[in-house]
Amino acid sequence: MPAEGVRIHLVLPTDVAPTSGPPLRALPDGGVLDARTRKHWRLDRKAEGDIMSPMEHPLTIAEAQKVIQTIAQLPEGVGFRGHCLMRMRQRGIDALDVVRILKNAVMVSQAYKRDGEWRYRVVERPGNAPPERRDVNVVVVILDESRLHAHTVYRLR
Repeated sequence: MPAEGVRIHLVLPTDVAPTSGPPLRALPDGGVLDARTRKHWRLDRKAEGDIMSPMEHPLTIAEAQKVIQTIAQLPEGVGFRGHCLMRMRQRGIDALDVVRILKNAVMVSQAYKRDGEWRYRVVERPGNAPPERRDVNVVVVILDESRLHAHTVYRLR
């Protein structure tokens, strides 16, 4: 669980906003409230859309795993793209679940490149994952040494 005062950085394109209902709800101050945990996060909107990763070459599995775990510990290291927020809402996964998965990340496969970005697919370390998170995969894009964006989340069936 993030330390008191830790904020999760949410990034949405201008034309995407969370809708009412669990697990995320937009607030009048521009923030987002997680209905399950009652946690509040600041919401940044970028007119130009999601920030793209400048990485030209993928990290090895070991490097990526270490970088993802390190960034997940940072107060504003994890961002959520609009697509990810939509999938989280559809699949009943909250932001704290995603951060916990990233803090205990294990790479599922080598990085793959799509839309000019290297993407990394991770799951939570099996011994750490409670039943509700054992089948959750998170796809992330590492932006730099202190920031990553969750691109999407899904459950294995």
